[in-house]
Amino acid sequence: MKTSNELEKYYNKIKYFVLFPDKKLKGFTSLREISREIYVDYSTISKRLSESNPCVCYSSDNEYVFLVQKVLSDANS
Repeated sequence: MKTSNELEKYYNKIKYFVLFPDKKLKGFTSLREISREIYVDYSTISKRLSESNPCVCYSSDNEYVFLVQKVLSDANS
């Protein structure tokens, strides 16, 4: 991205942030996208987020733990 406009447009598409076990933070646009990357079913993530935001999820593929947070914006709150 070379302009602040491009950066803002990208940021506005992000609906979720995930904190990975290596302490890196990554933005996602959908639960399905998160599911493919962390090996937690999207319906499980959705259910946990409805109970607590942020929520902790454990990967079914390994024993890693992830923190998933839904981004609250003016349109979503």
